[in-house]
Amino acid sequence: MTCPLCQVPRMRGANRCVCNYVFEYDAPARGPASGGRASAGLVPMLIGVAVAAGALALVLIGDQAETEGRGPLGLFLVVTGVFSVAGAVFDWSWFMSARRAQLIVTVLTRTGARVFYALAGGALAGVGVGLVIAG
Repeated sequence: MTCPLCQVPRMRGANRCVCNYVFEYDAPARGPASGGRASAGLVPMLIGVAVAAGALALVLIGDQAETEGRGPLGLFLVVTGVFSVAGAVFDWSWFMSARRAQLIVTVLTRTGARVFYALAGGALAGVGVGLVIAG
């Protein structure tokens, strides 16, 4: 194999060329982003977790009496929650590699972080819907 930039042959076991080209970019992609089946059953589970968390949050916020006048806050929470669920379901790499998400990804692994964000997003959306309905 030769370097596509400078045409120098790749030395055995080398990760970089003399022109600083990284050979690992030539490797075929693996995992869910490349259409792999590794997490095919994870998406329905993430949606179920988000819906369950949203329903539970909606039931819990429905018992609160002092929620009048909080409609705009509710709409913001719904949008934020749906965004979080979408980031978990579609496995956006920029979403999971954000600086603030790195701690969660490090502690829970990427799959655990996806479940966490689906759970948190569903809960936020449920609370938001409860605030919109009550307000």
